[in-house]
Amino acid sequence: MEPTDLTATILKEIREEIRGTNSRIEKMNTDMSVRFTEMNVRFEVLETTLKELAEQMVMLARGVKSAA
Repeated sequence: MEPTDLTATILKEIREEIRGTNSRIEKMNTDMSVRFTEMNVRFEVLETTLKELAEQMVMLARGVKSAA
């Protein structure tokens, strides 16, 4: 094999490895995006629940204050 053939072969192998790495990174980014979306939904549920509990606590405090 001539040096230029060897260089071309090595460069082709590097290119293929980079393409593989890029596809793995793309899949990982997609997976992370899905996870962040799911987390946002959970946080919205949590936020709503906490707001409702806070409102109930205020009403309870008012009831206790008026009863006292």
